Amino acid sequence: MSSRSLKCKVCGTNRGMIHRYGLHICRRCFREHAPSIGFKKYS
Repeated sequence: MSSRSLKCKVCGTNRGMIHRYGLHICRRCFREHAPSIGFKKYS
């Protein structure tokens, strides 16, 4: 078994996972929580 988390820490889904930077959350939860984590959206 790999060291990567199989489920999102926030909602529990296993689709669209982001493992980079140790986030281990899905892309939907990332879009919702990115500003509070410190990520900024550039156009």
